[in-house]
This record gives sequence, C-alpha cells and structure tokens, in this order.
Amino acid sequence: MLQEDSWITRVASSGINTTNTHQLFPLQPEQVNLSKERYEEYLATLDKVGAYHAGHNNGRFSFAIERWGFAGSGWGIAVVSRDTAPTNQVVSLDDFRNSSSHEAYRHLDGSWYLWIRVSSR
Repeated sequence: MLQEDSWITRVASSGINTTNTHQLFPLQPEQVNLSKERYEEYLATLDKVGAYHAGHNNGRFSFAIERWGFAGSGWGIAVVSRDTAPTNQVVSLDDFRNSSSHEAYRHLDGSWYLWIRVSSR
C-alpha cells in the first residue's frame, strides 16, 4: 500500500505524514487526498500485523511493533526492509543488551530484519 501511495511516508492511528515538508503532522486522510476507506484499510492492516505505525523512506520500509520509554529514554523494535545488509547485526536481539551500540538488526529473511534502537538522555 505504501508503494502505491508514494506520497505517504508514515501511517498511524494518530494520522498521516507525507513527503510534503511544508505540512504540519500528523494529518488526517482528507488533508492528504486519501479516502477514509483507504486510511481505514491501513489501520486494519496495522492492527492485523500488530504494528502501531508503518512508514517508508528512500526504499526502506518499517513497521513499528513495540516501544517503551519516557522523556527521551527508552527503546523501540520494528520490522524493516533494507536494500543493503546492515553491518551491526546480532544473532538474537537478546545479544544486543551486551552491545555498546544504540541500534542493531537481526536478519529475518531476504531483505527483512528486526531492528532495535535504544535511546537515553
């Protein structure tokens, strides 16, 4: 769906982000010329796969599935597609706890990876 609606960079229940950098985000479907039915299809698909938002940027697709944090500290996990293999791969996301990196990838299949990112203030 994101490939078809190429002007959309992020979709969530809170609204839509687009490639138009002059618009405030998040926007509602009618503000980006997206039918209510199409937006509801996005939300139903996100719900079905257990993601809270989906996005794409420069050929990379991401589906955020888990997050935790407060006031700039926390972590997030997403399923992502990448054109090139990342250098910071781990066998298990559990291995990431012992890493000094702020992000890591675990290969799933083909160009798909689990991605974890930790931020702290």
